[in-house]
Amino acid sequence: MGLVTSWAQRHRREVYDKHAAKAADIVFYQARGQKIRDCVRKRIEEAGAGAVVLCHSLGGIAVVDLLIENPMPQVRQLITVGSQAGFFYEIDALVSLPFPEPLPAHFPPWRNIYDSADFLSYRASGAFPGRVGDFRVDNGQPFPQSHSAYWDNPAVIAEIARRVG
Repeated sequence: MGLVTSWAQRHRREVYDKHAAKAADIVFYQARGQKIRDCVRKRIEEAGAGAVVLCHSLGGIAVVDLLIENPMPQVRQLITVGSQAGFFYEIDALVSLPFPEPLPAHFPPWRNIYDSADFLSYRASGAFPGRVGDFRVDNGQPFPQSHSAYWDNPAVIAEIARRVG
């Protein structure tokens, strides 16, 4: 480990530049997420009654936070894909809901699509029992490709179509 530490000290900026960006969007959301949630809320309001909200990855966290903070009865269904919302909740990092408080009664029906090979996706039914239905898929890709392969998976498209229809 001493050799690795020594190498990393000499190449600190290079290592930082290469790897820090991977967490930057999460850090930005935690610091400035209200602007993102305000933008999403506006789009949902424009969509009107019967809206189905489909979001991927960190977008799922933002929408879960939004729908916890703001009752939006026009949302008839939330679909998260490859999201970490359940994980954030379990580690008490969800902005809108401290662990172990339950989802509010006004929260809409929620379907969470995940791939166990996608290490950035997370089951949500364990975090919110009885309030979210998980749908496991196999995108047929290793990580990290599995995180963006949902959109090429016919099972994902069919599940979304069932929820939207």
